[in-house]
Amino acid sequence: MSVLTGLKWIAPKRAVSTTPIEYRREKLRRRLKEQIQLAQAQLEGHPVHTMRRRLITDRVSGEQLESEHRVRQRCWWFMSENRKIALEIKYGSKPLEFQKGKTAIELDAVSALVPMLELMIVALDAGELDLLIQTASDQLKKRFKAKTH
Repeated sequence: MSVLTGLKWIAPKRAVSTTPIEYRREKLRRRLKEQIQLAQAQLEGHPVHTMRRRLITDRVSGEQLESEHRVRQRCWWFMSENRKIALEIKYGSKPLEFQKGKTAIELDAVSALVPMLELMIVALDAGELDLLIQTASDQLKKRFKAKTH
């Protein structure tokens, strides 16, 4: 018993889990960083392959195995009618609406993508996108229907 008496015993409390807005910010931050990688790869002229891990159940043994698979990343920018780059910031698969009916940022060249995406991360960290993310999240939830048995 002398070994256990020398230990420091405490009554621990779990750390507060992340709030929904912190979770949404982190989700969008990850996507913005992926878009930065895509833009840099496009400027350098080489493809980017994102790998994700997935648990797969073996049908024969029933054992769960971890597998990596390649995920196709879609760019959030495109060439608009006026031959300029239009950058949409998306939450889920839907673009955020910054002003009524306006979902894209106009850029002169592909080289302006990385600085603009980094600026969006700064705005995200400052909390400027919280209301837009909340609105997009609420709309996303509406598209799912509860399962009834």
